[in-house]
Amino acid sequence: MSGVEIIGGLLRAYEPLTSLVLPVSIKAGRLPDKVVLPAILLRSVSVVDRQRLRPGVLVRSTERVSAAVRAEDY
Repeated sequence: MSGVEIIGGLLRAYEPLTSLVLPVSIKAGRLPDKVVLPAILLRSVSVVDRQRLRPGVLVRSTERVSAAVRAEDY
């Protein structure tokens, strides 16, 4: 699971935000043509995997996620 999916899920579940932006308008990547505005775009900026001294099944990662709001006016 990526950080973009996690943040997208959290934003879609946050009622004060979904009263302003439809949950289907919170998207990852690029905005499709003729999308209903306002919309929120989520993108992964960077991912850093933490190297452990003893390799294991789990790898701890830190991911930076960018959120951009697109609206008809501001």
